[in-house]
Amino acid sequence: MRLAALWDRLGGISDSDSVRALEDDPSEVEEISPLESLIKHGLIALRVYELSFDRGHHHRAVKSLKEARVRFSDFPWAHYAIGMAYARGPEVQIPHQIGYRHRMVHALSLAEGWARTELRRAVELDLTLADAALELAALGLASHSHRTLEAAREALLTVIEVGAGGLQAWVAL
Repeated sequence: MRLAALWDRLGGISDSDSVRALEDDPSEVEEISPLESLIKHGLIALRVYELSFDRGHHHRAVKSLKEARVRFSDFPWAHYAIGMAYARGPEVQIPHQIGYRHRMVHALSLAEGWARTELRRAVELDLTLADAALELAALGLASHSHRTLEAAREALLTVIEVGAGGLQAWVAL
């Protein structure tokens, strides 16, 4: 199972019942590793939260993705996924490709710092993970935090230098 493909697939689903149905989809016959399973459950819970704003789903997403990051700390997607969960959670709420979300409540929240740290780590582990750099840029723009904007600039330059991110990374820079 490719996690990027799963995340793209989830982004194209606009009702939470259809997202929940993917949790135990029998058509998913491919064997998945414990890491992929944790991240899959976390991404599904995160997408349900994005559609329903049910904080219970956000809590489940963070719990699953934190476990993935702790157990598989050298895997870039573990950091990217938990970074997204923090950045898109109820405390920060940044705009993203499916539409504008609530504005940030605090100038600098703990969740923003955690998101920044995890997204930077994802790019450090995989220099081609442009989506993590782009998520970091969106977080920086939403928060107006100099530290986050600088981290985003560094991450975008990194992915551009290795030829990843394409035009979207250049525009974000």
